[in-house]
Amino acid sequence: MINHSKVNYFENGDINGEIILFLHPKNLSPWIWNNQIDAFDNYHCFYIDLENRTIEENTDLIEDFIENKLKCEIFLNDKTTSKINLVGIEFGGQIAIELLNKYPNSINKVFLSGISFNNFKENKIKNLKENEIDYEEIFAKTKKEYLDKKSERFLAKAYLREFGISKEYYNEMKDSLDLKEEKEHYKIAKNSLNYKIDFNLKDNLEKNNFNINNILISYGTKEDLTTQVSAIKLKSLLKESRLIKIEKGLLLW
Repeated sequence: MINHSKVNYFENGDINGEIILFLHPKNLSPWIWNNQIDAFDNYHCFYIDLENRTIEENTDLIEDFIENKLKCEIFLNDKTTSKINLVGIEFGGQIAIELLNKYPNSINKVFLSGISFNNFKENKIKNLKENEIDYEEIFAKTKKEYLDKKSERFLAKAYLREFGISKEYYNEMKDSLDLKEEKEHYKIAKNSLNYKIDFNLKDNLEKNNFNINNILISYGTKEDLTTQVSAIKLKSLLKESRLIKIEKGLLLW
């Protein structure tokens, strides 16, 4: 892992190949891409570590990654000579969409999976203002009434099931969870749950002559309803994009 001053990542593949940024889901780490390393060795791959335990409590994590982490001397700057491909899952997918919206002329193709948007939610509290939903209180109550009563082994296995990851990655999952403090779990969850897509995205992409057909969206039928609805509505917003429905699919399948 390279500890850059602004973003941590590991790099692999052909340095002369097309660039791909891999952006992982919340509460995980770049180890989820282990099976992709050899498959993409003819590309110049950057496996970004989205962990961040040094920001202020009220910082927007997605905005922070875009403006202060990925917009640096390595990625998305005036020195970039070739367009970048993005692979984003869940929280990483939300970051990928914001990168695309902000830097459409620097992006080539985008793959999105397991993404969800707060303004696509189909639930009874959709008319509540954000400040009326105390996510910190919800997290604290869940932790006290449920999480604190479960062993680390149980929680690691639960996360594996949630993301559809094989049990052979138990140690990696446990390490990912051990690295985070309680406040870090809350900050990431809050930012991801509150994420709203910009409905001007299509107009912005068209204005910058981005080929929307270069966006591939996927969702699995075992994912939660909000995630499935978000994928379908994103396809409706970006009509020229492509959508794949994976039967019995679940995030990392």
